[in-house]
Amino acid sequence: MSWSCAVWTRLAALSGLVSVAAGAFAAHGIVDPAARDWVRTGAHFEAIHALAILACAALFTDGVPRAGWPPALFLSGSVLFSGSLYAMALGAPRWMGAVTPLGGLSLMAGWAALIWIGGVPSRPRARRRPALSPAAIAVTVSPLPGSPPTGDLMSALASQMPKVAFADVGDIRLAYYEVGPRVGVPVIFCHGFPELAFSWRHQLRAFEAAGRWAIAPDQRGYGLTSRPGSVEAYDIEALTGDIIGLMDHLGVERAVLCGHDWGGIVVWQTPLRHAGRVAGVIGLNTPFMPRSRADPIAIMRKRFGEDMYIVNFQKRGEADAVLAADVAKTMSFFMRRPPPGTPPASGGLSGDGVAAPTSTFALLKMLEAWDPRFDPRETFLSTRELTAFVETFESTGFTGGINWYRNFTRNWERSAGIVDRVEAPSLMVMAELDAVLPPSAADGMEAWVPNLEKRLIKASGHWTQQEKPDEVNRIILDWMDRRFPK
Repeated sequence: MSWSCAVWTRLAALSGLVSVAAGAFAAHGIVDPAARDWVRTGAHFEAIHALAILACAALFTDGVPRAGWPPALFLSGSVLFSGSLYAMALGAPRWMGAVTPLGGLSLMAGWAALIWIGGVPSRPRARRRPALSPAAIAVTVSPLPGSPPTGDLMSALASQMPKVAFADVGDIRLAYYEVGPRVGVPVIFCHGFPELAFSWRHQLRAFEAAGRWAIAPDQRGYGLTSRPGSVEAYDIEALTGDIIGLMDHLGVERAVLCGHDWGGIVVWQTPLRHAGRVAGVIGLNTPFMPRSRADPIAIMRKRFGEDMYIVNFQKRGEADAVLAADVAKTMSFFMRRPPPGTPPASGGLSGDGVAAPTSTFALLKMLEAWDPRFDPRETFLSTRELTAFVETFESTGFTGGINWYRNFTRNWERSAGIVDRVEAPSLMVMAELDAVLPPSAADGMEAWVPNLEKRLIKASGHWTQQEKPDEVNRIILDWMDRRFPK
């Protein structure tokens, strides 16, 4: 919102209220019935004008439109319309009547312009937005990648993503973005936490330029996709089933699945449950993890303690509130490169279970104490890219994504008897500086994924496809060209 726009809007509303008061005062002292009717007509119109301005302030998220000229139309229309009526009622020449319709037209033009360009604030704010339905959010998404900024909700999405589409998959409505010709084997990109299909924007552009088919969904609980209420609705069976349901919707028999972070778990688990539908798997940072011998939450609790973020996430509502208290701070804290001089990562969440962990991963405590002024880490997002994440999570909250973590124990219990083996051609892309999922976490993967290639990206932290998009694109497209030629 610009300061000038706020001033115009308040002046426009004030002019309506003043005109109502002036009309009432003038009508009280006018003897001529016809003149009194003119003034009363003007007062009634100005009352509607004032109410319209107040309604506009309530309808638009920030209370004002993005530009100052619609309120200026209101203000000039108010002066012309009511001024001419009052002047005529008090004895001005009759030619003043020609000004009245001009004022009325200006008022109506101002209202129409407000409806047409109504906007929301262009900067992220700490307060939580009311949740919006997928359809309500989707109407603001532009279908043209590279289009100029509009200032509308999720404008960074609108300028850097294809047109959003929806698929009814089981109990949810799944939002997805698609590029490239519908030929050959597509790649389905699966994001992690706290991310969106938007996290794959660089890869979608690269695949489109290469003439390859690619799809990136907002996964269950995220972005424009439905957010079921029950925790159990986010177990691994539902998450992998969503991918198969999306493939069914698109008429895809087999696809290559590429996942990062939690999306990596999903893409490695999908061939264990739907082997015939998976042509290949690409793990970005996230290695294949065979079923542990004990409940993974119990293991992490014993190894890292109660403050470890995944253990803490098991307490319903607590982490949700901390992350949502200031979404701009939360996303700014997460979306950064490793500090300068960071050595290659080791240990991570897996470790060997014997050596003392180098970190307890108490991310919530770290977030609450975080001050960006003293953080040497660089961000890899532009202001508008960060705004896309902030605006989205202000609308949706974080509970949907956190509920994935709340199913670790359930997933472990229900996976007994599933064979830990992925036969499909696979690619493991590791990030040298990822403290959570270091390259060492992929050691020995060949025992469960025999048809495996590995690649290492130097100087990248956890958010690899956004930190090093060109290298990620080159590695993935090269592998696709060799394994699945066009």
